[in-house]
Amino acid sequence: PQQGRLGMNEKSALFVLGMHRSGTSLMAGCLAGLGVDFGSDMVPAREGVNAKGFFEHRQILEVHDRLLGLLESDWMDPCPLPTGWAKGAGATAEAQRLQTILHRDLRSPLIGIKDPRLARLLPLWTDLMEREGRATKTIIVLRKPSEIAASLARRDQFSEERSLLLWLNQMLGAEEVTRGLPRLFINFEDLLAAPAESCERISDRLEIQFPILPAEGRTILEE
Repeated sequence: PQQGRLGMNEKSALFVLGMHRSGTSLMAGCLAGLGVDFGSDMVPAREGVNAKGFFEHRQILEVHDRLLGLLESDWMDPCPLPTGWAKGAGATAEAQRLQTILHRDLRSPLIGIKDPRLARLLPLWTDLMEREGRATKTIIVLRKPSEIAASLARRDQFSEERSLLLWLNQMLGAEEVTRGLPRLFINFEDLLAAPAESCERISDRLEIQFPILPAEGRTILEE
């Protein structure tokens, strides 16, 4: 049935969104285990933070950070980006750099892009995906804000108030930028307890045919 719904030749991009420390790396790792292509130039794993890797493309992350800098912002900034930023000269130039990265390192039919900054910067990608002839599909990972705050306190020494404000802005942003797009909310606890079942939901709800079916990749997902 899955083969009939989704042709193998369709080009799609799966975008993984969510607050920092919410389980987006775990989600992306599961997708990579099922054959989603996140590219080769990856941010290295960090023991004690994400020992299995972040699954973030280093050059894409650099583009995101550079664009936020041009907009006088960064990942810790709770303030909204300027109105119309996605059509500005800076965003246009950075979108061209993203296109170059895609053509060089992300050419598979099913690619993945993961970065918590997407909760603000996804509009930069949607127009690009349309020009590339790729379907844009999104996954938003949810985790209890108290757990995220505790994790950020350990990693970055953030106060609980600061972490909760960032969480609220991040999640509202993720909801807003994915409106009108195929999307699925995945609970971190469900993903941790039953990764294969969570990926089956993604396959069914977003009409994604993974190179490795979740049932067949259960051992990989549960490692």
